[in-house]
Amino acid sequence: MNGSGRGDSAQRWVRPICLTIVTTVAGVLPLWFGGGSMYAPMTIAIIFGLIFATPFTLGVVPILYSRFFRVSFKGFVY
Repeated sequence: MNGSGRGDSAQRWVRPICLTIVTTVAGVLPLWFGGGSMYAPMTIAIIFGLIFATPFTLGVVPILYSRFFRVSFKGFVY
């Protein structure tokens, strides 16, 4: 994995990150449904925190970074 140094890490790591999130959510679902009143709030916070924070981290943050620091992606090869 040799990077081009142009801020392509979010695009390169999106698949492993999404797979990790899917497996984490699938792993804590039984704890949510069968863990009782002690574990349900914790697993809900984990699941929805991952679901909402991941698109923000992989989508919004790189867009804001490119706007604030005027990073151009013209000619970028996906």
